[in-house]
Amino acid sequence: MRNLLAATASALSVSAVPQGLIVDTDMGFDVDDVVAVCLANSLHMNGVVDLLAVVHDTGCKLGIGGVSAVQNFYGHNNVTLGAWKGQFGSDCDQHYAGTSGQNQYLSRIIGGMGGPVKDSSQVGSGVAAYRSALAAAPDGSVNIASIGMTTNLADLLASSGDGADARSGYDLVAAKVAKVVYMDGGCTSAR
Repeated sequence: MRNLLAATASALSVSAVPQGLIVDTDMGFDVDDVVAVCLANSLHMNGVVDLLAVVHDTGCKLGIGGVSAVQNFYGHNNVTLGAWKGQFGSDCDQHYAGTSGQNQYLSRIIGGMGGPVKDSSQVGSGVAAYRSALAAAPDGSVNIASIGMTTNLADLLASSGDGADARSGYDLVAAKVAKVVYMDGGCTSAR
C-alpha cells in the first residue's frame, strides 16, 4: 500500500494547473485499488488533479460497477469510465482453483453505495475511454496510474486512429502522456 501511495504521489508533481489523471485499475482482488480511486477522487475534489477517466482492466464485469460506486460516493459520475472486454479475469468469483476472485467485495459496494453503472455492459471499452480522454487533453499533460493489469494500456498502444483522434495509440500516448506510474512503484516517461 505504501508503494502505491508513493507511486501515485510521485506521478503528481505540484503544479498551478491541475494535471490530468487516468486511473487504470483491476478493482476487486484487494483494497489497494479502492484506496487509489478514492485518493484520485480526493485529489480531484481539491484541485490537485483533473480526473479524466477511470478504466477497469480485467474481464470481471462487476469491476467497473465497483468503480462507479466509488465515483458516485464522491459525486463524480461525470468522469469517463471504460472497461476491458476480454476474457482474462472474467470469472469474477474465482481467480485460481480454490481461491476467491475479483468479487471479494464488489457486489457489496455496488449494492451498498449505488452508482449508475453496475457492470461492463453499460460502458465503452477501456481503449475508447483512454482515447477520448487523451484526445481532449493538452499535450504532455496526462499522468496514468496503472494499478493492476496492463491490458488496456497494451490495447491502447496497439490501437489505430478513430473518431476521437486520428493518431495511432502509440503516437497519441507520446503526445499526451507525461508519465505512467504502475503499481510496483516503477515510473516511465512517455517521451
